[in-house]
Amino acid sequence: MQIAQQALHPELPAGTAILAAARACGISRVHFSRMFKASMGMSPRRWHLQRRVLHAQRLLETTSASLTDIASQCGFCDQSHFTRVFRRVCHAPPGMWRKAASERLFPTHLEETA
Repeated sequence: MQIAQQALHPELPAGTAILAAARACGISRVHFSRMFKASMGMSPRRWHLQRRVLHAQRLLETTSASLTDIASQCGFCDQSHFTRVFRRVCHAPPGMWRKAASERLFPTHLEETA
């Protein structure tokens, strides 16, 4: 699964990243998805989304880049989509998370799942 995790680049759209990971493992996308879920306890799409949000958290914490730039760097189609997904995963919008992270009110990152 380490090869698969390395191939699931957070800046790529989920479908593209999953297909690339399946090819890197030499198996079909469907078989890859089944094996990934059995091994990791979540679908590759969900895992990929969490990696994108984790990447966004790091950028929010370490840069002063705009939300639009961060959304683009993390593979979201626009800031609105990024904000909706980030809020759903982190229970706070990215701007509030950035402010709270600088004040250490929220945990700094999603828990990493290995």
